[in-house]
Amino acid sequence: MYEIFYVINLYYREGKGKKEKGKKDKDEVKKKKDEEEEDPGFKMQPSNFLGDLQNANTEYEEFWCNRDESQNPWQHADVEMIRDQKMVEVEVELRR
Repeated sequence: MYEIFYVINLYYREGKGKKEKGKKDKDEVKKKKDEEEEDPGFKMQPSNFLGDLQNANTEYEEFWCNRDESQNPWQHADVEMIRDQKMVEVEVELRR
């Protein structure tokens, strides 16, 4: 009876070894295909909109990310925020 388990165990070990080798071969073939599919002469240009997106993200993180809007379900204008923004604009105008 132990001999049967030994033979079965050897069978599975040999089968797994063959599958791993086949798997490695498939991975190598995929890598070669990926390399062939890439066009070595084409490179992506930097996006013209990346700066605008980064600025918008920074503005969101500064003003809106941590705000609690649960008390403002109708999304009315925030008077304090408008006052702060206009105050900065007025100060800049007065300093000129």
